[in-house]
Amino acid sequence: MPKSGEKPAKNRGGRPPFVPNPDQKALVRMLSGFGIPLDEICLALGNVEIGGQKKHVTAKTLRRACKAELAAGKSQVQTQLITNMMKLARGTDGTALRACEFLLRCRFGWSQYAAPPPPSTYTPKPAKLGKKAQENRAAYQSSEDPEWGELLRNPAKLPN
Repeated sequence: MPKSGEKPAKNRGGRPPFVPNPDQKALVRMLSGFGIPLDEICLALGNVEIGGQKKHVTAKTLRRACKAELAAGKSQVQTQLITNMMKLARGTDGTALRACEFLLRCRFGWSQYAAPPPPSTYTPKPAKLGKKAQENRAAYQSSEDPEWGELLRNPAKLPN
C-alpha cells in the first residue's frame, strides 16, 4: 500500500529491460569500434540474464541499451590507434620513419609521387544585409560613383 501522498507503483508488465553491466558495455564499445556487425556482437555477448532468465540479446535491444557505446566505439579505437602511431613516430629508428610516412599518407593525404594538393579556394559568402543596411551602403557608395562623386566633391559643377 502506498503512503499518503505517494503515487502507486505502475505495473509495467512484460519482460524487464536489458541493462548491460560495465564489462558488457566495454565489450560492445570495443567490438563496434572494430566494425563488427551488431548480430555478431550479440553472439559475443552470449546468454545474458534478463528478468531472471538467460536469453540472447537481439540487435534491436542492443541498439536501445548500448546506444552511446555503439556510437563512441569507432572514435575511441581510432584515438587509441593514432596515439600508438604517434608514440612510434616519436622514436629515432626506421620504424619511426615508417610510422611518420604512414601517418602523413593516411591521415594527411601526403604522397611522395604526386604534387601537393592545390590550396583551398573557399571564400565565405558575404552576410545578407537588411533594408536599412543596404540603404546605408548605397548612401556611402554614392560618393564613390564617378558621376555623383565628382558632383559631391566639387559643388561648383552642380547645375543651377
